[in-house]
Amino acid sequence: MLNRTFMLVNLILFFIFASCTKQSLYSLSEDGLQKFISDYESRIEILSTQRSQAEWDAYTTGKEEYFNRWTQLSLTIDSLHQNKDHYQYLQKLQRQGIVKTPVLKRQLDLLLSEYLGRQTDPLLNKQITELATKLENTYANYRTEWEGNPFSDNQVTQVLKSEKNSVVREKLWRAQKALGEQVAIDLVKLAGLRNQAARELRFENYFYMQMALTEMDLVLVEKIFNELSALTENPYRQVHDQIEDVFSQRYGISREQLRPWHYEDLFAQEAPAINQIDLDQYYTKVDIPVLAEDYYNSFSMPVAEILSRSDLYERPGKNQHAFSFNIDHRQDVRILCNITPNMRWMETTLHELGHALYDTYIDPSLPFLLREPAHAFTTEGIANLFGGFASEAEWMARALKIPEAEVKKIQSVTRSSNRMSKLIFARWSMVIFNFERSLYADPNQDLNKLWWDLVEKYQLIKKPENLSGTEWATKIHIATYPVYYHNYQLGELFASQILNHISEKFGATFFWDQPEVGTYMKEQVFAPGKKLPWPQMVEQATGEALTARYFVQRFVQDRGL
Repeated sequence: MLNRTFMLVNLILFFIFASCTKQSLYSLSEDGLQKFISDYESRIEILSTQRSQAEWDAYTTGKEEYFNRWTQLSLTIDSLHQNKDHYQYLQKLQRQGIVKTPVLKRQLDLLLSEYLGRQTDPLLNKQITELATKLENTYANYRTEWEGNPFSDNQVTQVLKSEKNSVVREKLWRAQKALGEQVAIDLVKLAGLRNQAARELRFENYFYMQMALTEMDLVLVEKIFNELSALTENPYRQVHDQIEDVFSQRYGISREQLRPWHYEDLFAQEAPAINQIDLDQYYTKVDIPVLAEDYYNSFSMPVAEILSRSDLYERPGKNQHAFSFNIDHRQDVRILCNITPNMRWMETTLHELGHALYDTYIDPSLPFLLREPAHAFTTEGIANLFGGFASEAEWMARALKIPEAEVKKIQSVTRSSNRMSKLIFARWSMVIFNFERSLYADPNQDLNKLWWDLVEKYQLIKKPENLSGTEWATKIHIATYPVYYHNYQLGELFASQILNHISEKFGATFFWDQPEVGTYMKEQVFAPGKKLPWPQMVEQATGEALTARYFVQRFVQDRGL
């Protein structure tokens, strides 16, 4: 429960700001908008920081009190953006073309998106927020019941990587997917409520609303995904045939008998270890945070302070995934991980620190609304770029002091595995993108059929018999990060584009001991924050518009780095 002082301060600030527009304290001028923004910042910075801290506490402890606090603060922020007088004031400024100064105009555009997304029935918004937080709590605290013990997702994955018995694998896979039965009904309800809110705002459904409010051109995204689908279809089929041949021999069954539990992760979204060399062996004795710190230090992007604030290892009650948190939109940036010494967690740690560094080096003099990455996919791109190095032979050679003869032995393996990984993820991202688009078009359809039809189409994985019908609901992003997944794939395109630009500019590939790369990243990619719309930022940072060209050259056509 929020303490009385906290509630009183927030209420006073809320009513002072909420009453301003009615009293016509904000003139229809740039000066008026600047005063509005100053008052808005004085309110939103406090609330945003408090909410981020509550979210962090909820994720790191799993305690209901923090989830409740997070919900209350989210609702308070929503109430701020539900103010119709404020929204109408901002609309008038935009309609009349009063604001000319670029930085002010950018803030006006972002404010309008924030307010538009909350111009719905407050009771409906409360239902959505409370139900979403309830689902967050369920995902965070779920552990797979296996042989009388609670298993974390890390433990489930370890079994799936080593167990050869198909019966055991199936039982474990189904035990983990039992999560779906706990969340599916609420998730369908949540999708319906989100659609109801979107239609109040005259959007066709929630999917279309989210794309619009996040400054994402749906036509462009569909074009990119359709092109990638066509370009990756044959290369992916070849990779998939290779994987299934290995699995068939590994488990002693025919390819026709292979099912989702024969893969090495719960959604077959990662490249399996089908080569003779298991890259995990190189990380079993590595202190992953220390190695990550050494790497980032080598090109002038220190992470010691970020790590000192972070929560890095798994324990009961803690969220099992990985996140980066920008608590105060200034310097309190931290990451949450569940590190075990393997390649996946080396990659994940580098990935989350990539997010954290982006947030850390955004120009602190920018207004609050602009102290964010240019777009979700640009920060995902930076995170993917760094994380991907953990499975590159040349990066590993420098990081792990691997002898040259050993490097040559794993070089072709890592290159093949990385290509496989990117093809697999591209196809997997198409499943989520198309599933969410159809989910919000009709939440009451047969979602089980939709899910497995897409899995079979894009991943070529045969659906199991005797399904519960709720397996689709076990993917946390569908519930808690809706209409977001396309950003991961767009991030992959951005990562390849940035890498190509850096390689041409500095002759750098993995950035060890190249501080000029860190300077470029900090000044050209991170510092601008959200000052520019993302298409302008991408073009300014790389010299050209976002393109799939470099991703295709690097992974689809297999031209290497």
